[in-house]
Amino acid sequence: MATHRFRPTQYFNVIGTAVPCLRVADGDTVITDTIDASGLDAREMTVAARPNPMTGPFHIEGAEPGDGVDVFPAGLHGAGPGGDCGAAGERAGGVAD
Repeated sequence: MATHRFRPTQYFNVIGTAVPCLRVADGDTVITDTIDASGLDAREMTVAARPNPMTGPFHIEGAEPGDGVDVFPAGLHGAGPGGDCGAAGERAGGVAD
C-alpha cells in the first residue's frame, strides 16, 4: 500500500466527466489539500469558482461502476485562521490545530 501526496492545481464543481487527477490502488492512502466552499485556499485567496469546488476525481485501480468505496478521513485540519474546520470537519471527526 502506497501513500500519495497530491497537491491539486485545479478544482471542479462537477467531477463526473473530469479526467482523474491521480490513480491509486485499493488500500492506498491519499494526503491532499482542498479549499473551502467559496473557492478560498489556506491563504484566503480565491483559486476556484464557487459553489463547492472539489478535489479529484481519483481513479481507484480495479474499481468498477457501481462499486462501493470506503473513505476513512484520518484527520481534517483547517487551514484558515485558528485552524477551524467548520461544521463539516466536526462531523467527520476533524481536529482543529
